[in-house]
Amino acid sequence: MLSLRSFASGPPRDRVRAIPFLLTQKEADEAYKRYHSEGPFAAPLRDYDRAKEVFLPFWALSGTATVHVKSAVVEFQERNRTYTHTEYINRSWERHYSLEDLQLYAGSKYARADVEAVRPGDALAHARPPEPGMMDASDSEADDGGGGGGSGGLRKVYPFTVTPSQALQRVQEVIRGKERAAVEAMVRQMHPGISSVRSVDLSMSIQPGFTASPVLVPVFVFTLRSPIFELKMWTLVGAFPGAPTSGTRAYDPSRVGSTVAAAAPLLLLFLGVFMPWTRLLTASLASGAAAGLGAWMWADARAWWHTKAAPALRRRDGGAGGGDGHAGWDAEWVRGLGDRRARQQQQQQQQQRGSQ
Repeated sequence: MLSLRSFASGPPRDRVRAIPFLLTQKEADEAYKRYHSEGPFAAPLRDYDRAKEVFLPFWALSGTATVHVKSAVVEFQERNRTYTHTEYINRSWERHYSLEDLQLYAGSKYARADVEAVRPGDALAHARPPEPGMMDASDSEADDGGGGGGSGGLRKVYPFTVTPSQALQRVQEVIRGKERAAVEAMVRQMHPGISSVRSVDLSMSIQPGFTASPVLVPVFVFTLRSPIFELKMWTLVGAFPGAPTSGTRAYDPSRVGSTVAAAAPLLLLFLGVFMPWTRLLTASLASGAAAGLGAWMWADARAWWHTKAAPALRRRDGGAGGGDGHAGWDAEWVRGLGDRRARQQQQQQQQQRGSQ
């Protein structure tokens, strides 16, 4: 681990660790099918290409935060009226966060929320120094010609495009959110039955000595096309036991629309809204059509945001716009592992031809 203050350039080669692929392509396919079949509104499973095997960069951070909470606003209801009360807490504490607690995506190719949903967590214990053999894609992927993004069935390694200083800024936001949630839970225990906790007055600082470790995380990436504009949609499956699956889901417009249309009259009656049956029927059909249209466009809207809008905003703000930006320093050395493996394979093939 390195101190964030001394970590001014790219990750030193002797500091980077990588988690090996611990799941097979077959297990990834099963996780993909489960993810896109969950729920009553899931769209029928479409054909998909074999997943690519890639390594995505992460910062794993650890350190201690000091927190002081002054007050919070408590909201409760009594006799159909809402009341608010300011709860003065005035407590301070220190909390240590381990590498398993704070793991942030350090790239820019895929949506941050989707990637961090498959963060390694406790699987970080499997991390070790990268080796050329880690770059070899599984036989099934190489046979299908999919590869891991490199020639000869090699796994692609995406570079670090988030600097340690940027990671430190974001980790403070993450810690602040965790501490705010802890305060809200504490206030709910103090006042059972309250309806909400808001306006938490909280101050937080990070103690010196916060450390960061660069980690390459193995992920299976499934690529689909959106139903309307044929935009790229990605589904990510962590390649280690217990990893969740994330990405854009497609929903069945007919199921969503028919369900909303059937539920709309019941909801109106429950709310005490009475109207002639013709208007009720019109409202039901209109709400069902709107819901179906939203479900039909959802996958395209999300794909457009992550493949078009978000990269454009990053370029405008001076950040890395695509998957191969370097945020001011070179992290391409990790791909040299794959190049080295490819050269070894070529030399072996030449030696075999020479011996024949």
